[in-house]
This record gives sequence, C-alpha cells and structure tokens, in this order.
Amino acid sequence: MRLRYDRFITIGRLVNMAWLLLGLCMPVVVQSESTDTLRAQSKALFGTLARVTQEELNRPAVVLGQRLFWDMRLSRDGQTACASCHFREAYGADTRVQSTDARGKLTRFHSMTIFNTQQASAGLRWLADRDSGAAQAIGSVTGSMGFDERTELLPLLQEYGYAPAFEAAFPESGKAVSIEHYGAALEAYQRSLRTPAPFDLWLDGDDEALSERELAGLERFVKLGCAGCHNGPLLGGGALQRFGVVSDYGSRTGSREPDDGLMRVTGKEEDRYVFRVQPLRNVAKTAPYFHDGSVKGLKEAIDIMADVQLGQDLSDEAVAELAVFLKALTGSMPEHLVRRRACRLSCRRESNKGNRRVRSTECKPSSCGSSSASTRITRSTLRKESRLIPDSLRDTEPAEVPVNT
Repeated sequence: MRLRYDRFITIGRLVNMAWLLLGLCMPVVVQSESTDTLRAQSKALFGTLARVTQEELNRPAVVLGQRLFWDMRLSRDGQTACASCHFREAYGADTRVQSTDARGKLTRFHSMTIFNTQQASAGLRWLADRDSGAAQAIGSVTGSMGFDERTELLPLLQEYGYAPAFEAAFPESGKAVSIEHYGAALEAYQRSLRTPAPFDLWLDGDDEALSERELAGLERFVKLGCAGCHNGPLLGGGALQRFGVVSDYGSRTGSREPDDGLMRVTGKEEDRYVFRVQPLRNVAKTAPYFHDGSVKGLKEAIDIMADVQLGQDLSDEAVAELAVFLKALTGSMPEHLVRRRACRLSCRRESNKGNRRVRSTECKPSSCGSSSASTRITRSTLRKESRLIPDSLRDTEPAEVPVNT
C-alpha cells in the first residue's frame, strides 16, 4: 500500500505540473480575444462528461444497483443505506459535517458527492484509498454498513429476494449473489449519476451556454492556476495534493483539529495534510466544504483556496467571478436518484395472497426497452435527460427514503 501511494503521489505531482504548464504556455485569453481561443484552451485542460442514456439506465446491473443503494435493510442496524450519507438535496453529498454509520459512530471525513466521481483517476474518497466504485462499495460493508464480516450481507440479499435481480445482472456467473457483484452493481448505478452541465455544452460549441460573466470566471480560473490541480473532465479527482501549499489551512478554515491526511497511511512527514484533489462538478451544491466540512460557503472556500494553495489575496469581485463560473458546473439532478418500492425488472410479477406478497422468480432483462437520445443538446435537454429512469421502474411508486438526520 505504501509503495502504491509513493508512486501515485509522485506521478500526481508531475501531472499537476504538466497541466499547469499547459495552461500557462497557451495564450492567456483576454476580453478582446475570441471565445474560440478560450474554448481551445479549456478543451486542452478539461473535458466533457458523457451524457446518460436510457439504454444505460435499463441495464440490469444499474437497476439492481439503484435498489441496493437505497435499501436500509442491508445494514447492521437496518436503518442505514448508501443514501443515508449522500443526499439528493446536496447533489449526492452529505449536508452534515460528518455522517453517522450503522454502529452509530461518526465518520472521519465529510461524505463527498457520489455524482460523476466514479471516473476519478486518482481513486475514490479523500485519501484515494479505494481504486474503484466497486471497491468502495465492498469496503463499506464492514465500514458504514457496520457488519463485522462482509459475508454477513449475503444471507440478507437472499432473504429480501435479490437473487433474481443478481441473476439478471450477472447471467454468466455461476454464483450471481456475491459480494463482488454487490460492489459491481453499486458502481454501475453510481456511474450513471452523471450531471453534464452548461460548461459541457459550451465546450461542445454552444456559444450561448455560458454567459459573459461565467466565461470571465473561467478565464480567471485558468489564469490564476486553479487548473494546475483542478483539471480533467471532473475538474479534479486526478491527483493528491497538500492542502496548504503556501500556508497552514487550519488557521483559515477554523478546523478544530487539522487532520494529518495521507500521512496516517504512509507515515511520511511529506504526506502530512495531503488529500485527493476534489472534483469541482456541482461544487456549488455540495457544501459544507473540505475534508472536515469546516467551511459552509462557496465564496469563503474559494477565498481560502486562493490563499493557502496559490498565495493569492483575491478581491471580492474576483471571488464572485470565480463563484459564477463554478455554478456553471452544476448539472441537473438525476431523476433516478430516488428510492423505489421495488426495483422490479419489467418481467417480474407480483401478486398478493392474503397479507403476504409473493414475487415470481423469473427475470428476463431483454424485456427492458431503450430510447434514442436527442440530437440537439441544450440546457433544456440536460434537464430532460436528468429525468430519465429505467423503463422497469416507470410504474413503481416512490417509497420512504432514509431520513436526513
């Protein structure tokens, strides 16, 4: 593990420098220059998110993952689900400073958003200590879900009738209901929680997608050097970096006790206060900010980052301009970020016998349909696409969701 981090941190720092040099070496865009120049520079630094399709949402693994994500019964206390720490109103993040796990204990870090993050190349979580969404989901079984052993989950999956859905999602497997497939299904669902934003439309050539003020904020973002770390399609998530490059972060954030970060894993002093660079997609909606949730406001977070990372004392106008651009990274809420009464494939039938509900065991994913995407993509299109849900769920009724406590 230590060797992996040593190698990754070295590569990450080199990548950050390369991105920064790329931004600095390209012509600095000023107001009089064309939008095309800024777009070309931005395409080199960033990139767009792939849009979610109906076909993707109809995949049995995605349908299964959605059901698993919201099921509180699959935990030690029967009251905790993945959704218990990732709220709809916070764009897949937690509105609390710390989350509470199934043992009633507080998490070490603030629970970050799950939107778009499955493709973060540095890995997941604040220390990039999970290589994939599947690894994160599997690790959470003995983490947030509170079980002593991962295998304790398997009888519950059988008891609550998940076997047909697992068999539909993983038909080639001799043993469909497994911890590995549990992780794979949750990753598939979370990968579908993508939120293309006006910024993506602009990168693809729509001049009307961003306002002049949003473009000015983007220009400032690049010129200041923010893209040295916050680059790639997620505007972050590609490397680990010290929080407080120029000065101590704790004095600015008001953190009660600064966390040592990656140093806890590697034992190296040089890794003190090193964390994964956070993606900035939907950042205007995912407060509180930083690993300890110590800052509530976006503008305050911008001001702190400019100070402790870049040594810049920004004016109120500069901070406001950057905030306007960051808000243009907000996409529409995925409509399938909801819990359904039953994550039924369209071929599963239910009937009531007395007070007992009986489910059929047949499940044929081929009955799920798909729809074609629109050719003309606008802000309105993004909002419509966010309302896509699996065909197999269209006739189900919303059920009670985990309480935001």
